[in-house]
Amino acid sequence: MARIRTFVAIDVSERVRRAAAATISELEPTTESIRWVSAKNVHITMKFLGDVNETDIYQVCRLTADAVRDVPSTQVNCRGIGAFPSIERPRTIWLGIDDPTDCLVELHQRIEQGLLSLGFPREQRRFQPHVTLGRARYGRRDMQELEDRLSTFEVEAGPVDIDQLVIYASELGSNGPNYTVLGRAPLCE
Repeated sequence: MARIRTFVAIDVSERVRRAAAATISELEPTTESIRWVSAKNVHITMKFLGDVNETDIYQVCRLTADAVRDVPSTQVNCRGIGAFPSIERPRTIWLGIDDPTDCLVELHQRIEQGLLSLGFPREQRRFQPHVTLGRARYGRRDMQELEDRLSTFEVEAGPVDIDQLVIYASELGSNGPNYTVLGRAPLCE
């Protein structure tokens, strides 16, 4: 049975993609230890599902749509930059999300609850919405310049309309992942 690497996400605006590309261009020369994301692939991951049986994809899309059907559309702002677990030990470089009403946290909880019946466990870590820009490669080194730059860098990437979730397939290739839309889960107007 075929398995599809799957995740649920929110697409970002073209303005945020351009800001992500400009930020990556600015930070890329500081180290060779980060594998940077292609700007066309930036998004807000709401839940990573991993390898899903092809026969379960319809249910994943249906249950995700059911879980968020009555959540009103809204907008958040993409601003700031940081790293997990910290700027001093960056493994994942990200753009932050300003979400004063915690609408993304609510969406995340609804998705998690909605997909429990298919056997997808709840995430143990606290959900922190962000846009991933890059990840440290194995054997990371020469990160000091990046760390210094991150501590002073400021980004105002712009608004993100939250009006639907997108369920994506991710196929890993030699030039990074390729995403294919499997389904959409609209929020209410």
